[in-house]
Amino acid sequence: MRYERGYASSSIGRATVSKTVGWGFESLLACHEIAGQTMSNPFIKVREFIDEVVTELKRSQWPTRKELVDSTLLVLVLMLVLGLFVSLVDVVFVRVIQWLTGAA
Repeated sequence: MRYERGYASSSIGRATVSKTVGWGFESLLACHEIAGQTMSNPFIKVREFIDEVVTELKRSQWPTRKELVDSTLLVLVLMLVLGLFVSLVDVVFVRVIQWLTGAA
């Protein structure tokens, strides 16, 4: 295989593999540009993402302390009520199944 500008091949000076010759397989190439695309620094993209997140968070309308406390209390009370309801339904089902099967 000959060396072309911009392409480095791992198989320079080596014999070709008979299983892949003529089947349209390209040899493994080292990191290089593909059709004008260059490798970008991933840290730059991460930094841009974080900057966009911070900008969006600054635009957000945050709840007041009273709204936050009220919402938290509402969630806690509803969780307690739902937990009690599920427990009651569980006890009723257990008793019904025990009655149907003659257990206990």
